[in-house]
Amino acid sequence: NETTRIAAIKTLSTIAAASSGSDAAEKIDLSNVLGEMIESMAGFLKLQSRSLKQSSLEALDIVITNHGSSIPPEISQELFSKLSVELSNLVVDSDLHISHLSLRASISALKVCPGCGPSVKDYILPKVLDLSSSPLLQDLALDSLLAHLEQVVLSNAVDFSVLLGMLRGRLNQ
Repeated sequence: NETTRIAAIKTLSTIAAASSGSDAAEKIDLSNVLGEMIESMAGFLKLQSRSLKQSSLEALDIVITNHGSSIPPEISQELFSKLSVELSNLVVDSDLHISHLSLRASISALKVCPGCGPSVKDYILPKVLDLSSSPLLQDLALDSLLAHLEQVVLSNAVDFSVLLGMLRGRLNQ
């Protein structure tokens, strides 16, 4: 049921945000369920419900930002690579808010797991380049697109000169 899923996602998001404090005594250990949580929310991104996608993307950003670094590296790279595939399908100019949220989740994943850079380059970057040339691009989606391009370079997923060449290539199309 969509209503139940959204309520559960918002609850998990609230727990993840509340347990991100600097006081170790107050921090809730989510490491046992973190991988499953991210996989489940990534799975919800395939469904048709826009509100479920939106809630999942908002929660993914919070969970990854606050707890993503606690996932062991051998698991995080595969997990965030799978997430990149799902996020790439949502980076479109027909829904700029969902695109914005997808890019924010991808930025968070790149920050905590630079090793997922190759999958971001393969799946999300082509969609970002398509979005960059859209006449509809504005506001939060534009800000997120720029932040995503910056994070792609900072995480060494793509060299700056290569990315600049890709963006210039879009101008000639």
